[in-house]
Amino acid sequence: MTSDPSSPDPALNASRLHEAVYAANTLLYHAVGGGQELLPDVRDPILKARAKLERKETLSEEEEGKFLDAYSKIAMRVAPVTAATLEATGPGSGHSGWLGRLLGLRPVSDAQRLVTYFGILALALIASIAVGEWTQTFIRSIAEAEKLRVTNSRDVHEATVRLESIEDQIEKLKPSANERPDSAAVRQALETRKGEAEAKRWDLEQANRELGEVINRSYAALARVFFIDSEKLRYVAGPLGVVFGSFLLPMLYGALGTCAFVLRSLFREMVDRTFDRRRTGEFTVRIFLGMLSGLSLQWLVVRSDGTVAGGMTPAVLAFLGGYSVEMLFTAMDRLVHLVTGRMRTSNRQGLPAGRSKQSPIPDGPMAPKPGPASEAPAAPKRRRAQEISVSDVPRAA
Repeated sequence: MTSDPSSPDPALNASRLHEAVYAANTLLYHAVGGGQELLPDVRDPILKARAKLERKETLSEEEEGKFLDAYSKIAMRVAPVTAATLEATGPGSGHSGWLGRLLGLRPVSDAQRLVTYFGILALALIASIAVGEWTQTFIRSIAEAEKLRVTNSRDVHEATVRLESIEDQIEKLKPSANERPDSAAVRQALETRKGEAEAKRWDLEQANRELGEVINRSYAALARVFFIDSEKLRYVAGPLGVVFGSFLLPMLYGALGTCAFVLRSLFREMVDRTFDRRRTGEFTVRIFLGMLSGLSLQWLVVRSDGTVAGGMTPAVLAFLGGYSVEMLFTAMDRLVHLVTGRMRTSNRQGLPAGRSKQSPIPDGPMAPKPGPASEAPAAPKRRRAQEISVSDVPRAA
């Protein structure tokens, strides 16, 4: 004979009752420890239910009903604290884990363990941000050195052309029998200018040689970091800097901002004893939301020149976006309203003009003729009226 699946399971009901009694007893002692005054109709049914379960006795329906009423009242009294939150924030309610057992540490609560995980994650993110900022600054310094080297090369070329021009002028002013009295002074001035041009060119060439050595050593250092050949790295250094500055670092700053928000929330919930271990998944999802927010705000808020309204830097904006994910949704809502408003305006401007409410005038032979011709039919009517009036007058006898 099969049992009815809709009928309650006695074992399941007993298990639920045991859990409820344990939770109510935990809330009872928490309320008493907090200095709250409880009435006997709240305190006594919980104590009786716990005592009967410890003696492995069964509660009657009346006792179970009184217990549930008392449990409901005390749960409302200490809300939002629950038995689950007290267990998750209790100092001795957790377990130490394999690392804690290996190091001989005492057990910690779920909230303390989660704080440790997010703290380690925050330290790892800070280290990653430091590496990323160093790499971006290094690539930027290499780019600036290459630009300066190109500028110096242009100046070297101009100095060489100027030097050749001076040498040509000196060649034309060689001493001769027909030398003018002021030729010697001009030649002496040109010799001075030639020396200055040679010195400037030498300085520029020396600076270019030093810049070339610095650039080569910098590419060699980056090649050791990224395990890429230095010659190949010269072609990907620019895009690599863009990836670090526009994608990787904003995501790391957003994740770090989320870690700050989560650690602050956990601290507040640990103090209030309101942390629930079931919220662990929410914090994990918020990490990814923070990374997405830090990256997306760079596209929505940062200007083309890399600045942000209000004097903030893109790094600060990404951190705040991770700390407050609502910033992303607010910016997206404003952008949607702006685009929608412009689309509605353009659609209204493109609509055809409305038709006149007056009936259209027919064309062709049915159209009325303008001017005096339209009043022509009135003349025969007046003549007929005069004829009728004359015919009606009686003739004289």
